[in-house]
Amino acid sequence: MNSNACEQNDWCRNTTSCVIAWGIPIAGLILSSSLARDSMAFVWPLFLTWMGTACLLNLRRCGRIHCYTSGPFFLIMAIISALHGFELVDLGPSGWSWISTITIVGGIALTWVPELALGRYRST
Repeated sequence: MNSNACEQNDWCRNTTSCVIAWGIPIAGLILSSSLARDSMAFVWPLFLTWMGTACLLNLRRCGRIHCYTSGPFFLIMAIISALHGFELVDLGPSGWSWISTITIVGGIALTWVPELALGRYRST
């Protein structure tokens, strides 16, 4: 797939698909911080799985470089948030703070750094 075709297939090139794939779940994660901690056990895994799956589907569509790292990262964070939320793993009283900090910092780093180093799309 040439670079132009990759760019045309990238969900982030279309505002609507980008908002659906990542904007809605990001807004949901932010808004959920005002919910009871018990609710976060459902909300965070759902939205992180949504984002991770969107990244992996976008990777398949267009070969976006950061999707190789951010997709699995969001899915791993979904598992961690579910384990903590359902009290299967005790991350202590600051567990949700740790999860949110790691998700924000990791999400930003894994979105920007790979593309700075390797370019925006996989070359075939």
